Amino acid sequence: MPDAYTGADLFVDALEQYGVEHVFGNPGTTELPIMEALGDGDVEYVLGLQEDVATGMAAGYASTRRYHTDGDPSVCPLGVVNLHITPGLAHGLGNVFGAMYGGAPVLVTAGNHELDFRHEEPLLTGDLEELVSQFCKFSAEVTDVDALPMLLRRAVRVALTPPTGPVFLSFPVDVMQSETDADPQRLGPIPDAGGGDPENIETAADYLVEADQPVLVVGDHVARAGTDAVDAAVRLAEACGARVHGEILACEINFPTDHEQWISFVGPDEDVASMLMDTDTLALVGCSTNTTLLRHENPLVSEDTRRPRRGPPRRRRAR
Repeated sequence: MPDAYTGADLFVDALEQYGVEHVFGNPGTTELPIMEALGDGDVEYVLGLQEDVATGMAAGYASTRRYHTDGDPSVCPLGVVNLHITPGLAHGLGNVFGAMYGGAPVLVTAGNHELDFRHEEPLLTGDLEELVSQFCKFSAEVTDVDALPMLLRRAVRVALTPPTGPVFLSFPVDVMQSETDADPQRLGPIPDAGGGDPENIETAADYLVEADQPVLVVGDHVARAGTDAVDAAVRLAEACGARVHGEILACEINFPTDHEQWISFVGPDEDVASMLMDTDTLALVGCSTNTTLLRHENPLVSEDTRRPRRGPPRRRRAR
C-alpha cells in the first residue's frame, strides 16, 4: 500500500511546480515531515550551520538569482528557508530584517507544535507570527491542510510581486502530517512594478531639461527592475548631463560606478547628504531609504530645489 500523501508532500510538490530548486535550513523535530518529503522530491536541501546563516543564504540566493532570470518566467527567483520553531525563527530574524530592506523575495517557513498540544505550553513554544510579521509583507499560520495550497500560493505571489520582500508561513506538525488529496495551486504570472505615471515622468523630464545643475539620485528599485533599467538610468544621466549619486543605505548597484558621471553614494551624515543634494534640480529615481542614519536637524533638500521624484511602489502589508 503506498504511503499517504500529506501536507508536507504537497508543500514540496508546490515548490517544484513553482520552479524552486533549493530549500535552506537548519531543522529540528517540528520540521521532520518536510525533511521527509524533501527526501522524496527533487528540491535540494541546503543545510546551514545556524538558522541566521540559513536565512542569509536564502536571501542571498534570491537576490542574485533574480538578476539571472533574463525575463524567463520559468526561472523562479524565490529563496526558501525552513527554520525550527520559536528559537530557530528568532535566530533567523536578523536576516529576515535584512531581506526586508534588501527587497529579497524569501519564503520563510517554520515548524510548530501540534494545534491540540499548545495549551500545555510545550518546550520551544511561542507566537511565531508575532515574532516575525513586522518584517514581512505577509504572514500566516496554516491551521488546516485544506488551506495550505491557497496560503502557499498567496505567500509566494506576495513575495515575488514588486516591491519584493520576505513572507512567512508557520507549519504545525499535525497539519503537515495530515493526509490530503489536494493539488498545488497554479502560481500564475507575477505582475511587474509598471512604468510609472506618464504625467510625472513628463514633468521630471521638463525639469531636467531646464536644469542648470541636474543631480540624479538612483535607488535600489532601479537595479531590481533589471539591467535595462540600469541602462536607462545611464542614458538619462547622459542626456541631461546630471551628476549621479546612489541613495543612502543602497543595497544594489543601480548605476555603473566606473561611469564618468558617477560621483558617489549619498553619505548618511546630514552635512554630507545636504551638500551632495544642494542643487537647483534633484531627481530621485527608485529611492526608498534616502535618509540619514541619525535624526537630521534641517531639511536634507533645500526648499528652492525642484524635486521630480519617481519612487518605488509603497510596500503594502497583506493580512
